[in-house]
Amino acid sequence: MVALTGYNDQSLIQRIVALGINGCLLKTQTVEDLLCALDAVARNEKYFSEQVREMLLSASDSNLNERIASLKGRELDFLKHLCSGMTYNDIAAKMHVSPYTVEDYREALFKKFGLKNKTELILFALKHKLVEQGISNQLSVISRWQ
Repeated sequence: MVALTGYNDQSLIQRIVALGINGCLLKTQTVEDLLCALDAVARNEKYFSEQVREMLLSASDSNLNERIASLKGRELDFLKHLCSGMTYNDIAAKMHVSPYTVEDYREALFKKFGLKNKTELILFALKHKLVEQGISNQLSVISRWQ
């Protein structure tokens, strides 16, 4: 199914895509664009016009920024310790919590950012500069071995 909308509204576009629509474009698109969309969907592919893709990417970035801003101090502490190379048990001792609480922090961060494992979490934290202290030590050790 292809959605054709006259509304250039980010939240509407997000709702349309969330419904499982395979294609979406604005009514301002050309007939050729509509034919391309119909052809793509007929081949079981997805088609989103450039304007729709830009709106979806912008919404995704905004949503990510909101999730990053919602990080709690303890989650950031956990990330800092994790990125410095500490084990989960060491992190628990350092933060004066049980290992189960550390697992809760980890699982909450996995869920919040759609991550699957510790490596993805560390790379995500580094990429988005969520931690600074402790990383330089770990990276300098890594660089000495290369």
